[in-house]
Amino acid sequence: MQVRLLGPVDVAVDGASRPVRGLRRKAVLAVLALHGGGIVSTGRLVDVVWGEAAPSTAVNTLQSHVSHLRQILGSRDAIRVRPPGYVLNLDDEATDVQAAERLIRQGTQSPDHSDRARQIRAALGLWRGRPLVDVAGVAWLDEQAERLDQLQLQARRALIDARLALGEHAQLLPDLEQLTRDHPFDEQIHGQLMLALYRTGRQADALAAFKRLRRTLADDLGIDPSQALRDIEAAILRQHPALDLAPPAVTRARSQEPARSPVPRQLPAPPQSFTGRARELAQLDAVAATAYKAPTVVISAMSGIAGVVKSARGWASRRWPSTPPTGWPSTSPTDSCTSTSRAPPLEWRRWIRWRCWAASCARWA
Repeated sequence: MQVRLLGPVDVAVDGASRPVRGLRRKAVLAVLALHGGGIVSTGRLVDVVWGEAAPSTAVNTLQSHVSHLRQILGSRDAIRVRPPGYVLNLDDEATDVQAAERLIRQGTQSPDHSDRARQIRAALGLWRGRPLVDVAGVAWLDEQAERLDQLQLQARRALIDARLALGEHAQLLPDLEQLTRDHPFDEQIHGQLMLALYRTGRQADALAAFKRLRRTLADDLGIDPSQALRDIEAAILRQHPALDLAPPAVTRARSQEPARSPVPRQLPAPPQSFTGRARELAQLDAVAATAYKAPTVVISAMSGIAGVVKSARGWASRRWPSTPPTGWPSTSPTDSCTSTSRAPPLEWRRWIRWRCWAASCARWA
């Protein structure tokens, strides 16, 4: 159930309208609804609804209106007596005004332009015409209607900003031109029109829109455009890059990133079998015993006739296996030696150094 004020005053139940008949009765419901669940005193209700012309029977008439409104709302608890008056007792967002204010607030705070436009559009969709249109003439409600008109205009400006950020400047031009006619002194809307015209390649028209506003302000109000609007005019004259549409931000979840191809370590594969060269292998073992714990990389060179290369690779695979030690998260032998996000442990550094040294032996031999 929702009390609707952004248009004719009525009550909506499951999307169906329940009309409220009578100016004073509608005014009582509107005053209670606009106080957002707060207590409204009997004297305040009489002053707002009847004003200075309140009859001596106003309090009794007010009680009759409250009783009738409870029937429309479907529950006696919908309007409760709370000294010194009454309170509208409905669920959260009991009015379309509260729903619109929430959507506008959430939309303007959203960092995503599409989400911002979606929520503000939903808020604007709650307006069904002029707010409180059928209680016009009640002074306080006329003030509230003006406030709600400004809320709608604020939402329309915010929606235009979101659509400009989405690149919809061409589609916005008809609405912006109408808005500037409806609000001839609104500098923000004129600035939005200038930007939309400039982005559609109509630089001269954008400057002409500024000149019209400057002339209107001078003739009717005796003032000049604000500095912010003059800055937009200057940027258009210079064709400043800041006026161009910003490229959309590309955000992609880590799980959506394509899998990266593994980078090989470029180390030689071990041979399937090896025989002979016992003396040479013993010499290499002696070098390894000292170089294994050396703080720097030991470079060794081998020379000889054909077959020495096989000896070097065979010794390397025998002396230090190709299977990496445990204790490092990335243990795939196809990962790059440098493709880790943290420094490898000591055993890993030794293993990498020795595998690379073995490879150097194979290349230089």
